[in-house]
Amino acid sequence: MTWDSVFKNFLTNLHRFFFKLLILFLPLQLGKHFWPEFSLLWGLRVDYLSPTVYLTDFLVLATLLSWVLETQWAAGRRQRAGIRELKHLNLILLSGIFLILNSFWAKSRGLAFYKLSKSVEFFLFALYVARNQETQKTICRILPITIIYNCLIAFGQLFKQSSLNGIFWWLGERTFTLGTPGIARAYLGNKVYLRPYGVFPHPNVLAGFLLVSLILAWNRKKNCRSWLLFFIAGPVLFFCFSRPVWLAGAIAGSFFLSKKFSKAGPVLIFLLLAGSLLFFFPARLSILRRLALSEAAVLMIKRNPIIGVGLGNFLVHLPDFWQAREIGRFWQPVHNLYFLIGAETGLAGLLGSCFFLWRSLAKIVKEKRVLISLLAILFTGLFDHYWLTLQQGQLVFALVLGLVWQRRA
Repeated sequence: MTWDSVFKNFLTNLHRFFFKLLILFLPLQLGKHFWPEFSLLWGLRVDYLSPTVYLTDFLVLATLLSWVLETQWAAGRRQRAGIRELKHLNLILLSGIFLILNSFWAKSRGLAFYKLSKSVEFFLFALYVARNQETQKTICRILPITIIYNCLIAFGQLFKQSSLNGIFWWLGERTFTLGTPGIARAYLGNKVYLRPYGVFPHPNVLAGFLLVSLILAWNRKKNCRSWLLFFIAGPVLFFCFSRPVWLAGAIAGSFFLSKKFSKAGPVLIFLLLAGSLLFFFPARLSILRRLALSEAAVLMIKRNPIIGVGLGNFLVHLPDFWQAREIGRFWQPVHNLYFLIGAETGLAGLLGSCFFLWRSLAKIVKEKRVLISLLAILFTGLFDHYWLTLQQGQLVFALVLGLVWQRRA
């Protein structure tokens, strides 16, 4: 074995090691927030506008750098082709040019270019997953551990009815109790319960992460392990009280249990979507707020139909379209991925995104596990925004898209 091959193997093991750490610490929201002027609205700090450097950003960067070094060190012209090997390179470059113009057009350029840099990071991460087939084995081995320790933290919060504090702060857990203003609560009978957060910023995000992770970690060859994960995570999913995730879970379970997947799938989707209209009908304050945000998004699209208001600039423009009394307490993006994409990147960005997602679904139709995980993201994205606005959601979304476009033997 030559010195070149030894060093190449070292780099290969290095980027695989960092990827394993990334999957293990994927849910962590430990990071450093910065508060430039564009992160303030009405003099208030808004997390969604704050440039943040997370621990997981370092792990992504370490994975990508060691991978690039390995591919450049490898002998042979084909390996050195790099970016030129990418399929649909012209579409990727066109999308990049569009997003740069979109960022220049934005009211808050600093925020838009920060969001653009994050988009590049997640694109490269998805590219890494797509180019390395061993990532599937790593996900199946490490993700169950990630699911279990997050569920254990969530169980602790349920029993204590507060955050666990201590060392868990370093995992990204926020400090809260049942009496914390704005904390997520659930009502069972005459009692009020704290919904578990885990190390996530909201129970809905924890629920979405657990659902997609369970689907990705499901292994028919190790059915006992898969069912064990389900029985551990199932109660946490229930107590998160995330109705979209409950529905998505019902759809995903129907797909897995259906032998005639292609025939039963569309019927099940139609019935469950029809039932969801009644499921979300109660006129609660949160529903009214979400409807108001959706109306604001539609107005933004009408005013900026081609290029949008700019990446990350939805909240910057929100006061111009929604004068709500409690707006100071509800600075959040619109709770719908498609409205958010349309508002920030215009109809051009929305149509391009929908075309890409359609191609992704068509490409992965024979891989049930990856297909269902992508469908779960797209379905829950009808009712929330965290797959595009929060670090954990963005990483999971990029991970799934990388698996979709992964080369298969």
